[in-house]
Amino acid sequence: MAPPFVGRLLGDVLLADTAFYNQNDAKFGTAHELGHVWDWRSNWGSLHYEMSIELGTMVCPDNPETPGEEVCWFDIEAGKEVPPGAQIDPYAGTYVWEDWAEVFASYVYPDYYNRKGFVQIGELRKRYVERKIREIP
Repeated sequence: MAPPFVGRLLGDVLLADTAFYNQNDAKFGTAHELGHVWDWRSNWGSLHYEMSIELGTMVCPDNPETPGEEVCWFDIEAGKEVPPGAQIDPYAGTYVWEDWAEVFASYVYPDYYNRKGFVQIGELRKRYVERKIREIP
């Protein structure tokens, strides 16, 4: 079996059956992983990158010491809306590509985070997914 990162590069859907403890986790986890596949098959991550720029979670300040060179980082708290998931330390905040996958899974299976203490998908993220779906050739 290939290491997980090789599967991602090849666009495999990686589902670890030990990660799914119940039917809700299985549905959401499957949508989440399919979100990764779509992202990597869309110009090697353009979905997560474009979403981060649009939402303001990719922070790229001007650097006067190196004009023309951008030093950027992902900051979930800098965004224009709260990401779906846990209110404190959401999984979407771990990496920019996890934000996209959580957003896609929340769009596909909106009831998953319909629990006390969890944030639903926001309108900006929802509209982004809808736009990307309409753009599919």
